[in-house]
Amino acid sequence: MKKISLIISLIFTSVTGILTSCSEDYPGPDPVDVTANYSNKFSNPNPTLTLVYNGENMTGKSVDFSTVKGETANLTFYDILPGEKALKLTHIPLTGDAEGYSFQGKGIGTTTQSTFNYEGRVVKGRLILNLADVTMANANLWAKNYRFADVEHGTGKVIADEGNGYQWEEKDDKMTSCAIYFRFPETEEATETSYNGQNMGSVLQGLLGYLLPCVLKDITLEPDGNIIANYSRDAFNEENKDLFIGNVLTAFLNMDIEDQDMITDAIKDYQYTTSPKGLAYWFQRDGKIVIKLDLPAIISQVASGSGKVIDKNIISSISDAIFSMDALKLKSLLKTVNSQLQNEILGFIVSMNDQSFATFFDWLSNGIPMHIKIQNGHSYIYLDKEGIAPILKLLGDFHPIVLKMLPSLLPPEMAGLAGFLEPLIDMLFITWPECALQIQSFDLGLDLVPQN
Repeated sequence: MKKISLIISLIFTSVTGILTSCSEDYPGPDPVDVTANYSNKFSNPNPTLTLVYNGENMTGKSVDFSTVKGETANLTFYDILPGEKALKLTHIPLTGDAEGYSFQGKGIGTTTQSTFNYEGRVVKGRLILNLADVTMANANLWAKNYRFADVEHGTGKVIADEGNGYQWEEKDDKMTSCAIYFRFPETEEATETSYNGQNMGSVLQGLLGYLLPCVLKDITLEPDGNIIANYSRDAFNEENKDLFIGNVLTAFLNMDIEDQDMITDAIKDYQYTTSPKGLAYWFQRDGKIVIKLDLPAIISQVASGSGKVIDKNIISSISDAIFSMDALKLKSLLKTVNSQLQNEILGFIVSMNDQSFATFFDWLSNGIPMHIKIQNGHSYIYLDKEGIAPILKLLGDFHPIVLKMLPSLLPPEMAGLAGFLEPLIDMLFITWPECALQIQSFDLGLDLVPQN
């Protein structure tokens, strides 16, 4: 009996030893110890993810790492590559050692076809990931430094009000080029509606065509998807503010910019700052250029620039609300943020009704898809009627806000213009958008000239 017990004991011990040795026969640590979600989100006091994107540290992100036998791994990037909400890489070969696993390879975006190289190492409680050579699809075509087109005038057709009816006619001094691209088809029937819709486009072309070059010197679409710009706040300084507002009003009232010198003379002494990376991105999807803002990063940048501190838990919650498509939660969070920042743009956003905010939320979540074309040395990045319709519908929300702010925007010597401008603002924010929505087609966007 003792012999039988001894034999059984020896067999049990041998089998247990074999099973134990098999379960520990991994190239590195037990996969259970390294399979996890790794994060450096703003609210995480002890980040477990070190992420480098084309040489720049990237925060507010998370990555899933999983392996079963320590031989291959799966990675899921959450909103790291522009336009890739959840990009999964599978069957990644691993090299293990006593403390962790190393890996490297090449990846491609499933939605955007962007390409990249990756290299990383994982140990218990820490993932280090380096993404290099990140390149958007068709970067060779679109990744360039751009300046705004110069103001030019020439002959072109417009819808005119002759008092006894509307008709198309030639205009000798029509603005044919500036920072804003506006295409109104000559096939449109000449009516009061199309006349008003054309006027809306012309006003925006004159107004924004002057304003944008006073704020932005140039825009660069980087191959890795970053959008950076050289910008200036000098137009709003005390010594420049009166000239700036005066010229903006002139462009608004005339639906035109007199000439390029009107801009060049105003900005000749401006100083410019380069925007940081990580605030805005571009990528290609379905033949369009998509522009996507990183709202949490922008809010953090605005807070830092104004010397204020926003709770990191709120910033992290904003990221989560965008990722999980929770518009109402985001709006509530932005109201909390703006109570601290008192930012005019955020004030506009949180004052939207829920339907309008849903449109804004869709742009944040999915980006703004824009057409792009190259013609006669110009690159036009623009929205067609379908793309711009949601913006036109938003203008009504801003109408009472702009009217309320109008007296404070005008210099004291121009305060008397407020009453004169109110009917024009009514047309710009209410009448003309309603007419534009009834027009067959039109395009509105940026007129850019590539510099490289």
